[in-house]
Amino acid sequence: MFNWRRKKPRDRILAMPFPRPWQEVLHDRVWQYSELSVDQRDRLHNCVKVIVAEVDWRGLDGIEVIDGMKVTIAGHISLMLLGLEDDFMDEARSIYICRREFDDRKEWEPIYDTDTVSGRAHMNGATTLSWHHVLNARHGGERNLVIHEFAHHFDRRDNRMDGTLRFKDPIDQKQWTIIMEEEYNELCDAAATGRWTILRHYGAKNKTEFFGAKNKTEFFAVATECFFESPDRLKRSHWELYDLLARYYNLDTVRWLA
Repeated sequence: MFNWRRKKPRDRILAMPFPRPWQEVLHDRVWQYSELSVDQRDRLHNCVKVIVAEVDWRGLDGIEVIDGMKVTIAGHISLMLLGLEDDFMDEARSIYICRREFDDRKEWEPIYDTDTVSGRAHMNGATTLSWHHVLNARHGGERNLVIHEFAHHFDRRDNRMDGTLRFKDPIDQKQWTIIMEEEYNELCDAAATGRWTILRHYGAKNKTEFFGAKNKTEFFAVATECFFESPDRLKRSHWELYDLLARYYNLDTVRWLA
């Protein structure tokens, strides 16, 4: 469709018109797109153009990465950037796409068995995504693979992935620490007892510990998925968590459902 060189200056990328076929892709695969205001849609278009042009896109297990795939993934990433002026997720420089789940120890050689994952965000800025799972995002669902993995990239902006975020307001910063701990402990209890919650039990998973504290990176990623995919239900059941995420992303996602 459109072959833009990655090294093209960003101002030239932003000046280019947004292709009509790309709009159709966003309408079909990013449900939030039709709910955006004119200004938000313009901002999303700019983010998509930059991400598509500047990211190093590569296909694994023989998959060919075409424009529709790039636009779909860039569209979900761009939702997270709507309230953040001049932020184009510059940390995420490489996106690798495979057909389905992959062996996390051998990302270049996907296998489809129980010991696989659907996505991985790396500290070096690379991200691996299962295309099958990218397409599973939907309104009211609990999962959005792209948003989940790129929440990890937001998380690592302080050079760590542990759920610790940088807020402009020190009061919000302190409140986040308190609320995150409370919500995380509640989710751990729900996971241990099998009790359903809008926040997926996967958010109770912790891989490592920092300074004796449990790593809450998966909690933040799961909460971010809910914030963008099921904002109404998240606000009803976890309003303090919702409000803090709204301040962090500078975005009130419940308005999309008004």
